[in-house]
Amino acid sequence: MSLFHKLFPRKPVIGMLHLRGRYPIDQALQDLKIYEQEGLDGVIIENYDGTEQTLISVLSQIQSRDAKLKLGINFLGNFKRSFELAGDYNADFIQIDSVQLQDIDLNVYDRFRGLYLNTVVLGGVGFKYTSNPGDNLQEWLELAKSRVDAVVATGLGIGQETPIKKLEHYKTLLGDFPLIEGAGSTRDNVYEHLMVSDGVIVESYFNPDGNTELPVDEFKVRKYMPEANRARPI
Repeated sequence: MSLFHKLFPRKPVIGMLHLRGRYPIDQALQDLKIYEQEGLDGVIIENYDGTEQTLISVLSQIQSRDAKLKLGINFLGNFKRSFELAGDYNADFIQIDSVQLQDIDLNVYDRFRGLYLNTVVLGGVGFKYTSNPGDNLQEWLELAKSRVDAVVATGLGIGQETPIKKLEHYKTLLGDFPLIEGAGSTRDNVYEHLMVSDGVIVESYFNPDGNTELPVDEFKVRKYMPEANRARPI
């Protein structure tokens, strides 16, 4: 069994903690509580607007309270720091927005990957705001498969739906290798998309009007999860 499937025995729904708002630490911990009570499988802490110290403060508090969810880290633009923080705070996985040749130093990546063999890696190919694989897609996916535990694909931008045809194309090329939808998941599309992909990362949909400076809307999460669960029976 792969590291990804050991970590997530069924298709995961993963929420985001963006570290934004007036009181980012309190907001992140409140959002985490909602994710736990509504049955999400994991959470990614991302320094979208927050400082490294804010991220560390949230990690420390989560570690001390023994959160129920699988814990991930995305230190934007610095996969080395993601690996290090995952090791320091017992995180289960990291996300790297792009593992394409144009966007990452593979020699450095391979060295860190070797140091953190038990850390599950979700790596982007054709991720928003990164290089377009174009005709190189199959080659780039094969390269990703040799270095990450799951491939992440998105649409063109924040909050934009990942086209179902894109997910279907990626899945055809990846076969049994895990594919994660990394953006644009909503209550209206999650069932269809999870029937193709092997998990979803929910970015701004859980926030009122998609505004990540506002706390997660508990009722949006509660309405979303039954649709997700239809595609991933226990």
